[in-house]
This record gives sequence, structure tokens and C-alpha cells, in this order.
Amino acid sequence: MPGIIVAIVVGAGLFLLIGSAVSGTNPFFTWLMFYVGLIMLYLGHHWFFHKILGEVMEDIIITDERIIWMKESLFQVNEMRQIPLNKIRGVEARKHGLLQTLLGYGQLWFDTGGTEAQDENAIMDQVPSPNEVAKNINQLLGN
Repeated sequence: MPGIIVAIVVGAGLFLLIGSAVSGTNPFFTWLMFYVGLIMLYLGHHWFFHKILGEVMEDIIITDERIIWMKESLFQVNEMRQIPLNKIRGVEARKHGLLQTLLGYGQLWFDTGGTEAQDENAIMDQVPSPNEVAKNINQLLGN
């Protein structure tokens, strides 16, 4: 992020220098500054909008009948998984590594009887407070 801010500031600075360079005797240098400044502003501007449009939103909705997991990103991702509560035998919370432990997020793994520990459809990633969510789901299941 700081690199993009530097690119935008340098690009804007080159545009400001063009005003003083126009009175100079070398038009090549003026055009060079213009195009380099234009490219840097263009890259900074497009990086900013790429970051806004690339943001991913994940929601987990727990109802009396099912668990719904939705993942959305504008123009890129639109996923939705539903797991009926009557098919779930148990839920495990997982936190791997120092970062997940410190920031309080992890994975939920749903045991439906036929799922394996590596099955992607049974794993929800980046769940905040996974131990508490697993405890609530297990209470709904009566475990």
C-alpha cells in the first residue's frame, strides 16, 4: 500500500514539474516527465479500484434447520453452501499457527458421517471465534 501512495505522489509531482520544465529548452524531458507521471497515476488509480472491487465478504448464517456459508466478491466469486443440521454429526474447531491463535480465527470442520478431514465442502475457513461457533452449533445438535 505505501508503494502505491508513493507512485501517486511521484506521478502528481512529475505533473507539477512539467509546468517548470515547459519553459526549459528540452521538450523531450518535458514529454518524458508527462508520460511517466501519467503512467504512475494510472497504475495507482487502477490499483486502488482493484483493491476495492477485489474485497471478499464471507457470511455464516446458522438457523434452526441449516447452516449457510456464503462467499462473495464483486465480479469474481459467488459461492454458497448449505448443510442441513440433521446431516451434521459434529463440528470441530481448528486453529493452526500463531497468527490464527492471536487474531482469533480458524476453521470449522463439519462431520456428516462420510466426510474426510481434507474435504473442502466440509470446511469453512477464516471463521472468527471458531470454538464459540462450534460450541453453539453442537448445542443446537444436542451433542
